[in-house]
Amino acid sequence: MGEFLYEVKWLGYEKKADRTWETTNNLASAPDVLKAYHEKIGGPPYIGGKPKKGKRKQSSGVANTPETGKGRKKAKIKGASETPDPTTASAKSKKKEWQVPKGMWENDILAVDTVEEYPDPETGDMVRYVFVVWNNGNKSRHPLTVINQKCPQKMLQYYEQHLVFKHPPDSLTTGDWGGKT
Repeated sequence: MGEFLYEVKWLGYEKKADRTWETTNNLASAPDVLKAYHEKIGGPPYIGGKPKKGKRKQSSGVANTPETGKGRKKAKIKGASETPDPTTASAKSKKKEWQVPKGMWENDILAVDTVEEYPDPETGDMVRYVFVVWNNGNKSRHPLTVINQKCPQKMLQYYEQHLVFKHPPDSLTTGDWGGKT
């Protein structure tokens, strides 16, 4: 039976070149992280045959499934300790068949929920993400640059709702702005 390798992103080392491939034995000091990762992908990975505990769920995340090549006995699992996606795995599996529409999204998005900033795992630069609620009840996260292009009016509505105005003192509201007339 082959041995599984996990791509590990070490805390404080954001560059992709700093990541290493580690065996399960080398991850014995981080059982919580490994358990959380297995829960995220629907259970521990397996090579061939049937999974030990029921049918393994397929995650919609990028590269979470084992990659095997011709003649290789080892499977690689990417993302063992990457920053978790705020959406839950169970929500992803329930809404797996739905995909974001092509073209403009103005008529498909109910509202912009929030904007958050996270470090990019490859560059370490801060990237702003927008969480949107679709007309069909689905929720998704997209880079701000995509939202600005796909639904600029919804983003403008969000900005307008979050404006904060400071009102001038009473003396300025009567027309006396302190300037010469």
